[in-house]
Amino acid sequence: MIIMEGEYVNFFEVSAMFLNERVGEDLPEGIYKYELRGADYDPGHPLVVENHVGVNHAGTILTVVPLQIPEGGLRLGTGLDFEGGDVTTDEYLEEMEEEDLQELQEISESAIGSDNEDLHLSGKDDRYAIYQLLGNRTPEYAFMGMDYIKAHDMKVRAKDYTYAYGGKLKDGDTVEDLHAKFFASQPPEFYGHSASVSDVIVIQKDGEAKAYYVDEVGFTELPEFIQQRLREFRMICKREDSEITMDTYEVEVEQHDGYWHAVDSVEILDEIFFLMESNDFGDSVAAVIVDSNGELVAQDLENGFDKGAIEAINEYFSEKRGPRTHD
Repeated sequence: MIIMEGEYVNFFEVSAMFLNERVGEDLPEGIYKYELRGADYDPGHPLVVENHVGVNHAGTILTVVPLQIPEGGLRLGTGLDFEGGDVTTDEYLEEMEEEDLQELQEISESAIGSDNEDLHLSGKDDRYAIYQLLGNRTPEYAFMGMDYIKAHDMKVRAKDYTYAYGGKLKDGDTVEDLHAKFFASQPPEFYGHSASVSDVIVIQKDGEAKAYYVDEVGFTELPEFIQQRLREFRMICKREDSEITMDTYEVEVEQHDGYWHAVDSVEILDEIFFLMESNDFGDSVAAVIVDSNGELVAQDLENGFDKGAIEAINEYFSEKRGPRTHD
């Protein structure tokens, strides 16, 4: 058996090994191999986890946790963090002997769900997900019942929520069971709060996903939540995985010299537009607008996303999808 050497990584919240090269099928017992596929715009930037990558191989992961890889692969998202330090397969296996494999499996499943919410919203397997109002900018209806929401003419909006935890649904699990479980105690790597009023529990069973608002007494189904959350997830993917993001600093723009970086963005009709500034000349030259793929949308801009910029974006949509207007 060949002993392989790689780097320590955190892979979907579980310690694993990363290797730059491809690895054969002759693996030590207890180790599973997965490959990372890089982006077309940067093959070295991993975006997807697959069983085997044909083009744009961006690395190999060795882990003691078996993964269920759907057709098309798993989105990597925030699921890879280099921890530093080299390790051999023998050393890695020895260290992982002390871990509870079932617990690691549940931790990994939830982390995968955070970066692949569609598995819980439009997938095929029986799954559940817990959504909570987390962070500093929670809406006014946080921890309030549905009567309060209706009395104040409010709406539960999926974009207000954060995926807190998820996993495979066990036989017989109900929304009441899941609420009781997360009220009584929280599993490892759960970063939310105990189950509370205003949480949303999603249950996907037999190919159908339903969302339930945790009310003061009982649960209220939210018919629009699933599709709203799927749209929000698609936007999260676009914000984080596209060629252009708010972290983009060196990008070439057609018809313009030098490199450009993003200074502002706006989301319109499921697309993200970025206001780009020249790296060399800053705001002393006119800004341009590109879409998330780097396609030029507008140029010669002096006042950011002003009326003229919005008109150019409307023209962009007219060419892409037919006439639409956004004020």
